[in-house]
Amino acid sequence: MKRLIITLLLAALALCPQPLEAGGGAARVRGVASAPVDMSYLDGADFSLFLGGAEHKAVSLAAPASDAEEEISTLPPSYDLREKGWNPPLRDQGNSPLCWAFASAASIESNLALHNGYGETDVSEYLFGYMSLQDVSGDKPSFTWTSEIDVSSDGITVSQGTYSMAAAFLARGDGPVSEASAPLNMDVYADYEADEYVYTYSFYRPSNFTPLAGLRAVYSLGADRDAIKRAIMEYGAVYCELDADDDYFLYYDAYFKSEERGKLTHAVAIVGWDDTYNKDNFKPKQPGSNGAWIVRDSAGSDVHGGFDGNGYLMPGDGYFYLSYEEGSLANIAVYVMDPRINTNEYIYEYDPCGRVGMMSADGEDGGYSQIEGSASSSGGATRAWGANVYTARRGAEITAAGFYAASPGSEYKITIEAVAGDGAPRGEVLASAEGTLELPGYSRIDFQTPARVEAGEKFSVVLEINSPGYGWPLAYEYAMENYSEKAAPNPGKSFYSADGENWTSMGERGDLCIKAFAAEDPASSGGGCSGGAGAWALLTVPFAVVLFRIRRKK
Repeated sequence: MKRLIITLLLAALALCPQPLEAGGGAARVRGVASAPVDMSYLDGADFSLFLGGAEHKAVSLAAPASDAEEEISTLPPSYDLREKGWNPPLRDQGNSPLCWAFASAASIESNLALHNGYGETDVSEYLFGYMSLQDVSGDKPSFTWTSEIDVSSDGITVSQGTYSMAAAFLARGDGPVSEASAPLNMDVYADYEADEYVYTYSFYRPSNFTPLAGLRAVYSLGADRDAIKRAIMEYGAVYCELDADDDYFLYYDAYFKSEERGKLTHAVAIVGWDDTYNKDNFKPKQPGSNGAWIVRDSAGSDVHGGFDGNGYLMPGDGYFYLSYEEGSLANIAVYVMDPRINTNEYIYEYDPCGRVGMMSADGEDGGYSQIEGSASSSGGATRAWGANVYTARRGAEITAAGFYAASPGSEYKITIEAVAGDGAPRGEVLASAEGTLELPGYSRIDFQTPARVEAGEKFSVVLEINSPGYGWPLAYEYAMENYSEKAAPNPGKSFYSADGENWTSMGERGDLCIKAFAAEDPASSGGGCSGGAGAWALLTVPFAVVLFRIRRKK
């Protein structure tokens, strides 16, 4: 029994370096940074295109569609990825603030297992943590979010974060890599003589790696219950954030705190649901109706055991039920990976920190408007044009483009165009693709016929997008305080337009999130351009050990 209590207390402390409260509860969770764009505007959005019933097909990325189509015509009353073999084993974040990295990795691992036949894959969470506050290179900066629970070792610090940070890393070609190549070196033991728990870390500086797979999409889902369910069935575990600020959170096996929004403090992954789960089981409060998400945490396999009839703690399995009515559930997203993508390709981009704001092309300030953390769905017109101009550093085939869509059902047209001078970013169309996106978020779109560019030639990636019901259709990066302060604008290279003909430079205000993916000629050479998807192999050089001492409750 003593061993069980120690295990539970250790797991309870695992999510943050804070002592147990005097009342005897678990340490409170703190691991989520504020996302730069408040995605709650998607709550109540129209996901009907994604929820297309019998006409909607889930297509495997690992095989031609004709060989892998699976009809999902109805959503069952219960579903559990653990029973399907598409849910990897539980991981343990220790007392690091990396719940966002662990929840992201869970979604990535699940998607690789479901669609790509990877079986059990263990993705490195430490790599995300390392990149959160350490630059990969001059054109691949870190973020600048810091907090009182950042964990450091010999000058290396890992921080709180959010899914948009992990999405930015993957979109620029950094990761995912295997856990074996970039492990989170952590140990914890009970020092009874000092009456403390001691956490030790041995951080190191990664320098190179080869990604396991390319990023196809990071879809945002809002709070639409059916959309979340269908995403679980089609893509795997779903990332989400919630208010876990409760002393006993890690003890509960069924959690409901409030119907109100609350403060986001923790990231987890949804792996299933049960429409009939009894409302009487939830703590610290009871919701008004039955039904729950099945959620995996990242505090090991002994937490969330609940209490028996006498009020004694029970051993858990690392999973818990989350009421459908929990109002704090937010920033819900799912990662879609594709091993067929060439992970050694060069990426032309001006947004290594990803989406930081949303803007319209016909608002105030000479056609420029921005949204920073606002849930407002007002703004300008839902249709806008954006373009980034790049200079080819080598001869290459431009095979794909990447961009963000703001709302479900967004219509897009993306073109690669030859640019003759320094004026408008338009010219001869070299490649094009168009369609409708069922889900909002980041998407990579392949060109059926790639565009050929030669070293030194200028080309543009032109996006026309219409985001139904949302007047801020263009995503852009800028230097946001306490988040992306290292983002550097590229004046004269990023443009927006309200009609596709009259263009305005973004100037010093930031750059649009529009990427180009290039399969380069190996022997060709030319001038430099923007950031690339470098393959940076991993060198695991241990540095000094850092100790965290946390008072153990007597």
